[in-house]
Amino acid sequence: MLHCSDDSFYIGISSNIEHLLVYQEMGYFRSCYTFKRRPVKLVYSLNFTDVIQAILSEKRIKVWTRAKKIA
Repeated sequence: MLHCSDDSFYIGISSNIEHLLVYQEMGYFRSCYTFKRRPVKLVYSLNFTDVIQAILSEKRIKVWTRAKKIA
């Protein structure tokens, strides 16, 4: 979970979190949610060996309330 400069959160999955953070910070993808919300800060992460479990976790976290994401 990334905390964006506009106080929103970005939730996604990646096989290489360091790579993801570099690309998010550089603004490599102009169409990305975080492009106009930089800088971003990694505030929460989980590790999975199964991509299906990672996707299910991402979907679960995306529906958390803002208060739960902050907590």
